[in-house]
Amino acid sequence: MATKAKPASFEERLEKLEALAQKMEQGALPLEELLRNYEEGLKLSQTLETELAQARARMMEVKSGKAGEVEVKVSQVVTQRSLLDEIESEAEG
Repeated sequence: MATKAKPASFEERLEKLEALAQKMEQGALPLEELLRNYEEGLKLSQTLETELAQARARMMEVKSGKAGEVEVKVSQVVTQRSLLDEIESEAEG
């Protein structure tokens, strides 16, 4: 009986994306392998960005004021730059 592999965590997939980027930056890959790595990296990047957006949305705090009005505040954690934001800015620069 085959057991299902545990899905990779966000951090594991981020490490894989970083490893793919490093391999591609070395410039010694054959074109086909470079394209496969690029496609895999793009898919990883998109899913990681989606998960980050979902995590940011979950960090929104909904509070009820004294008069019963609902007040939405952004958690302090949301305002901090994420590791992925830093990686993207380094890649652009």
